[in-house]
Amino acid sequence: ANEILFGQRSVIPLDDAFLDTMLREHNFSVNVEPMHEIDEQLAELAELFSSLGSGFSYATRDGGKVKARSEKWVKPTVLRLWLELARARKYTHCRLVMHGGDKKTYDGIRADRIGFDLRYVGEQGTAHGSGLYFGLSDHVPVFYNKGFPTGTAIIGLMLTKEIMGWSSEARGNKHGGFSTTRDQTWSKSHKTFSLAAPVADMDNAVVLYEPALVLPLGLAFAHPAKPTRQLPPAAPPVATAAAAVATVASAAF
Repeated sequence: ANEILFGQRSVIPLDDAFLDTMLREHNFSVNVEPMHEIDEQLAELAELFSSLGSGFSYATRDGGKVKARSEKWVKPTVLRLWLELARARKYTHCRLVMHGGDKKTYDGIRADRIGFDLRYVGEQGTAHGSGLYFGLSDHVPVFYNKGFPTGTAIIGLMLTKEIMGWSSEARGNKHGGFSTTRDQTWSKSHKTFSLAAPVADMDNAVVLYEPALVLPLGLAFAHPAKPTRQLPPAAPPVATAAAAVATVASAAF
C-alpha cells in the first residue's frame, strides 16, 4: 500500500492521446460558471484511495445502489488550463492528492472558477514555504478537516513528470528521482516532504508553489462511520485518473 501511495507506483502516466482527445472534443467556455453535483464515482474513487490508508467510507450501498454525498466540481476554465499545461510543458504523469479544510475552505474553492487561491496560503502553516499543501494519502488531511466527518477532504490530481520521480529528497537510499540524487530543479514547482504518519522517513505530503498543477476534482464527503482498513485493490486507485478527468469534463457540456 505504501508503494502505491508514496512510492514509484504513485506516479501514473497521462496518455498523450487522452489529452489530445479531451482538448479536441470539448469546448471549454470561460463564460461557464463553476458547477457542482453529487457524484457516486468520486465517492468510489475516494473510498478506493482511502482503502490504502485509513479506510474511510464515502458511500453506502443498498441493494446494489451506491449512495453518497461527495461532490464533483466542474470548472471548465481550470480543467482546460490543467490539460493545456500537461501538454505544453510535457507533464506526462499525475498523482492523487487530498486537502483538508473547514467550511470556508471547501465553500470558497467550490465557488472559485480556478479553485485554489494563493491569497489564502499560510493559514495552515508555511513550514516548507508559501504554497498549497496536500497529503499523498488520507493520513495528513484528516488533521486539517474541521466541522465535517473525519476523512472529508478535497481530492485532486497533481501534474508531475517521470523525471521528477515521487520524492524530492533521498529516503532510505530509495530516491524518488529516477536519475538524480537530489531534486533541486523540480522542487521549484513543488516539493514532497515527510511527516511522522503513517511511515517515518517516507515523503507523504507535498507543497505546490504553482497552483495550476492541481485539478480539484471535488469534495470527498466521508461517511460518519468508524474506518475499516481494507486490503489494497489489485490496481492502484490512481489508475482511474483519466476516467475522473473525463467524467468532470463531460458534466460541463
